Amino acid sequence: MMRRYAVALALIFLSAVLFADKQLEFSVISTITRMFGQTSYELEVIDPVLGVMSLLEFPLGSTVAGLRADLEKHTSGGIPWAVRTSFYTNLGDPGKVMKDSDWFLYQDYPPIYFSYTESDAEMRYLQATVRFEARLYSRRWLAFYATGGYRYQYVDYDIMGYEGWQYLDKDPVDGDPELYVISAGSALKVMEYQITHHAPMAGVALRLTTPKLALDLAAGYQLVLISDYDDHVLRSKLSTAEGTGHGLLCSLDGRYTLRRETGSFRPFLFLAADFSYVYADIEQTQEWYGDLDPYATKGTRYTGISHLIKSALFTSTMGFGFRY
Repeated sequence: MMRRYAVALALIFLSAVLFADKQLEFSVISTITRMFGQTSYELEVIDPVLGVMSLLEFPLGSTVAGLRADLEKHTSGGIPWAVRTSFYTNLGDPGKVMKDSDWFLYQDYPPIYFSYTESDAEMRYLQATVRFEARLYSRRWLAFYATGGYRYQYVDYDIMGYEGWQYLDKDPVDGDPELYVISAGSALKVMEYQITHHAPMAGVALRLTTPKLALDLAAGYQLVLISDYDDHVLRSKLSTAEGTGHGLLCSLDGRYTLRRETGSFRPFLFLAADFSYVYADIEQTQEWYGDLDPYATKGTRYTGISHLIKSALFTSTMGFGFRY
């Protein structure tokens, strides 16, 4: 993935160098981003007598390093079009824990909360975007743009150990469950989880440009092709899902040029804030590949399980760049 992105950046740079005139401007920005948020999924197994609902919440908060490259067409009337690309990867694991909650569902009764655990999360995060902008209207320092593009996001977790509690009834005959504290050391991998977004997107952007300062406010819709993979290692159970979801994007970023004179490699400061939200109501398949689970044997398979994915991510970015 990183090699493909490096090739794409190189092609953009070469096109800027080979075909550049005074109307084309190429810029590169090195960024550091702080992410806040989580991705989660909720599933329900419906049964006339007894069903189960589970909610798994995975933290996204981490520090991320990125590289952004922009190619802009400049005229006396402003910027008629632009191509913007970016790539990000995390520098460390989330500071918060993964949470796993479970409820029993009895017909005509509210859900009964019977299990809760917290685990450490090791995370690998990749995100790449490409966005095209075409000017629709401009007046002096203001311009209005139509935007379109593609956003890729991949998150891979190793969930280590757990601490929590469960209500367990070791004697089902008496119908009197007891509360037990449960735990496993953080060196034990209990779960692997992966989630991938492929998201075409479209929206609008408003740009304010002065000789030293440029501000961009953008918003858009994304159609998300989403898939996830959940391997409950301690139960030898594999859960998979894929389908289509929907999302919103909004961003505010600014560039402050450190010197006004024209010429090569003009430096600037970059600040940005972004928010994205994704919602997907799809179906999950569960299959047991071993006999570690006391409640299911190897080869047991269930399909059509309600699987609701939600992801909310806020990022704050600062960077330094050059225009060429």
